[in-house]
Amino acid sequence: MARESARAVEAAEALGDRFVAMQGLFAFGYSIMLRLRFADGESAIRRAVAIAREDEKAYRLTATLSMLAAQVTLQGRSREAGPLFEQARSLNPAFRDTILVELEAFARWMAGDFTGAVSAAQEAAAWTPGGARRRAFGLACGGLAAAETGDTREAERLLGRARDALGGRDWAYFLLYTRYGEAVLAWHAGRPAECAAALAEVTASLRGMGALAVSVFALIDLAESAADAHDGNAAASAARQLEDVASIADLAPHRGLAAAAASWAALESSELHVAVAQATEAVDLLSEAGWRSHLARAHDVLGRSLAAAGRPGAVAELERAAAIFADCGAAWRRDRTVQVLRRLGSSGRRAAAATLGPASLTRREREVARLAARGMSAKAIAAALFVGERTVESHLSSTYAKLGVESKLDLIRRAAELGLS
Repeated sequence: MARESARAVEAAEALGDRFVAMQGLFAFGYSIMLRLRFADGESAIRRAVAIAREDEKAYRLTATLSMLAAQVTLQGRSREAGPLFEQARSLNPAFRDTILVELEAFARWMAGDFTGAVSAAQEAAAWTPGGARRRAFGLACGGLAAAETGDTREAERLLGRARDALGGRDWAYFLLYTRYGEAVLAWHAGRPAECAAALAEVTASLRGMGALAVSVFALIDLAESAADAHDGNAAASAARQLEDVASIADLAPHRGLAAAAASWAALESSELHVAVAQATEAVDLLSEAGWRSHLARAHDVLGRSLAAAGRPGAVAELERAAAIFADCGAAWRRDRTVQVLRRLGSSGRRAAAATLGPASLTRREREVARLAARGMSAKAIAAALFVGERTVESHLSSTYAKLGVESKLDLIRRAAELGLS
């Protein structure tokens, strides 16, 4: 595709055919972007944007601006994408006829705006109820985002719509991304080994077609799910592949993902000093990348590595991860991080409580906790709620564990902080 589109551009420019040149530049920029030649790809797309703008081709201008937004996000420059999408919308009231909505779902998913990605995918699904192959990629990204939010039903629906639109055809890498989403759902269902096996096949196919730029996200999920399944070899293989990709891309976000994958592999093999060093590097490299969820994942593996090594700072790193996950709408990963925090003593339990607050309590536990925070005794609470005193004490014990408090006095002191006042 890269070779033939370059020939088309050269021939069109020789003939003075600006429309064909614009189309060729779009195809060329897209194909070499996938092969990690980001500078050349962005240059080609910007040239296509200029032609579309000068020649007043509204449809093509919207499409090229949207592709440019996706390209800058792939390079870790997420902040630039929003204005580009907004410009593309404003210039063409019929923007839904283009690929804008699908590319916005992709860009928002990459950037860690999972709620926004799901909304964009839902918009794409509503716009073409019967489905269309070109819409499938956005639907798959929406499915991946919905899985991150913990809404597995919506994830299954969007991924099913993507698969139906493709009709089983392996069209570009869109079907592979649908399989990617289905693999992640298996992981969410407690089957990380199944996820890792499926992602190994997906990433091999993506590499085989040269779609390296979109392979990196599946590779980091492969590394983490393999470590979760205690498959050190698969985690190390994913880390090596990400290192190869990062050496080609030569950008901080890609090096950050490679370091995070290496940390997962080292953590699984109990090379704890390596795990801590790699995770620390991942946090540094991803801190300005604009891929917020992956930054949170770097903090998460750093916290786990520090905890395993018995070194200070684990609770702080995991707390940062949980907070960023919550901001991204990544409920599933936030809850996994909170589970680790709760195993790290009273400071970890307090950090988990600060992340979840009373949302971690059942309705009855919340009622009991609020009354206890007023200073009421277990006997008085039992009378107020028409339950047994032992039931109240059981609820209080569970509440203390969930909120990371040591006693009723501690609960009273921290009532406002925990949202119980």
